[in-house]
Amino acid sequence: MHPDATTRQILQQLAEKDLELKEKQEELEAQRGMLSAALDEAMKYNESLTKTLEELKIRNSELERLLYHSSHSLRSPVTSMLGILNLMEAEKDLHLSSSYSNHMMSNAKRMLDVLNALSTLYKLTTKDLHLSEINIDQTLRKVIDSQQAVAASNNVTLHYSMNDPAPMISDPDLLTELVKQVVQNGIYFRNTNVAGLVQVVGKIDEGLLHLDILDDGDGIAPEIEANIFDIFFRGSEKSGGSGLGLYIARKICLLLGGSISFSREYDKTTFSIELPTKY
Repeated sequence: MHPDATTRQILQQLAEKDLELKEKQEELEAQRGMLSAALDEAMKYNESLTKTLEELKIRNSELERLLYHSSHSLRSPVTSMLGILNLMEAEKDLHLSSSYSNHMMSNAKRMLDVLNALSTLYKLTTKDLHLSEINIDQTLRKVIDSQQAVAASNNVTLHYSMNDPAPMISDPDLLTELVKQVVQNGIYFRNTNVAGLVQVVGKIDEGLLHLDILDDGDGIAPEIEANIFDIFFRGSEKSGGSGLGLYIARKICLLLGGSISFSREYDKTTFSIELPTKY
């Protein structure tokens, strides 16, 4: 065979081998890319699964505490009411019966507060939102009006102001519950022998609803600051609430895409809430 022909044949064979190698390399690169993508997906799934498991652990822990404390919170007033009914049966005194009736009414309200809180927690757990356009000024005024009686019974004056109110899209029931829980915290957590004040100050700015709820109650001691949003946490024996109020408030804020924080200055505690005006 002619040398040139032999050389051309060798070069052609080398070119074919080179092409074959390139195709194999491209195939390997494609497989590597698919493997890398599959690995990334598996890692993301694993992270998601880990996060879900952590959330389930937290929920199970909260559920256990919820069942324990709820049964205790309901058992105490029911036991008290049964004792009062026995006394009423034994005493047959109309004056005392009136006093006993007041105690029963107070206990019934305590049970209703716990049941309402449990109903709200269920809604938060299911994340069952009902969004609609809200007249924020009207909604906040209704909340304040609904708390006037309990405020007066605790020697507290409520004050409300709103700058440039505008409509917002959110869940009206959850927004109402959020403000109510923080306002009630300011009403209950104090010395009722001294006249007090709870102020709700609102404004809308750059797509956010800003609410400051100020109270001149007992304040928040530094040693309990880290726990005030925990479930069933009560900062003082003076607290007449269920221990669920601020926990529910924080849950609502997170579900509505917002935040809640607090600050202390002199004799006032301020809870600051931020919520998007369009969920």
